Order: sequence, then C-alpha cells, then structure tokens
Amino acid sequence: SDGEKQGVRDKSCIVLGFRAIGGGHATASKVFSFLSLSPTNKNSWADHTKKIEQEAKLLLEDNLNRAARDVKEFKFSNGEIGVDCSFEELEDTIIDIGVTIDASWSSRGWSATDAVVAAISADTGKVVDVVHLSSSCSECKKMEKKKTDGEMSRLEFLTWFNSHEPDCYVNHEGSSAVS
Repeated sequence: SDGEKQGVRDKSCIVLGFRAIGGGHATASKVFSFLSLSPTNKNSWADHTKKIEQEAKLLLEDNLNRAARDVKEFKFSNGEIGVDCSFEELEDTIIDIGVTIDASWSSRGWSATDAVVAAISADTGKVVDVVHLSSSCSECKKMEKKKTDGEMSRLEFLTWFNSHEPDCYVNHEGSSAVS
C-alpha cells in the first residue's frame, strides 16, 4: 500500500540523513530516545543502508557512463574521432582522452583511512571515473582482534581471510600523503 511505501521511504531517508552526517545506528537510537521515539531495528537499519548503497552505486555508474558518452560526443563533434566511426557507433568506440586527477582523503594527516580519486575529462570537465581508496577494513580489524585475543587460531584466521579477501575494502597501503 502507499502507506507502507511511504514508511519504507521514511526509514531510508532517516538512514541516509544519519549516514550523511557521519552517524550510524547507535547515534540514531540515541536521538530517537531523546525524542521519545522508538529506535530503528538494527536489521532494518542494515537493510536500508544496503539499499541506499546499491542505489547510489547505480546512480554513480549511470552518471559516469553519461559523462564518458559526453566526452565521446564532444570529440566526435570536433572531428577528433576517425571518419570511419558513425555517431551511432560511439557507444562501443574506445578513445584516448586527457584527464586530470583529483583526490581527497576523509581527514588530514596520518589518521586518514579513506579517500576518493576522480578522473576528470580535460575536454568537458566532467568526472569520468572514480575510485575509492581504503587502508582499513572493519571486518579485518575484528578478526585480527579475535586472533590476538586467542579466540581464533592463526590457521582459522588465514582460512577466514582467504574467503574474505575478494570482498576486503583495503586497496591502499602506506601514508595518506602518498596516493
């Protein structure tokens, strides 16, 4: 029903709002308790977070594809793409483009663990690709602590890590000053 859809949208908006200001489920629960409202169920919170992440990923992908298409159309209209390529064939055509690179870490100094790197078209000024860099993974930290505390053997940790590695967020090592 429309009421249920509105309720789902409201919960997603609440999750998005708290995420936007750096808050999570615990922060939302505290705020709700101050306002004498019932807290959001943790599983529901996680479901809404995943839904928002999926939607954001699709929107980003769509915007990046559109920006790449705009660069191709710009180069095509300026005669920079060969005459053997028609306007309809642009989608499947691979071209060389000039880009500038810009990066930003989530905080300054040695404590920064997350960054975003953007490739910006020199022709159109549009972002054509982004990469998230992370030197930290909460799952790895949690499992490292279990290993250190003796709750998990080294072999159990390595077995877990082998299955986790493809999904691990860590893709950057070293200082945030070096990207």
